[in-house]
Amino acid sequence: MSGDGLFESVSDVFLDMLGYQEQQLIGEHHRVLCKPEDARGEEYIRFWRELVTGHVQQGRFLNLGADGQPIWLEARYLPVLSDKGIVKRIIMMASGTTEAVPA
Repeated sequence: MSGDGLFESVSDVFLDMLGYQEQQLIGEHHRVLCKPEDARGEEYIRFWRELVTGHVQQGRFLNLGADGQPIWLEARYLPVLSDKGIVKRIIMMASGTTEAVPA
């Protein structure tokens, strides 16, 4: 993802986990994977504020599959900094999925 949250590339594994085709995500903001009310919420805003200031975000995150069904991903979001310390890209690494709601 770009530093502003737009998908620039997506792995085949990620696409398979969520049921999307690449063209459905490229150029879209990460919020397309969220429930609209969550994407407008303070927690999501705080999540992105932390990322764009260079802080890794890790945990279990609710995503919406291409069919609209909820999918929980164990994921780590890694900000990539330019030589001037500005976030230029964010790499998301999902280590697995779970159908259970996190505790």
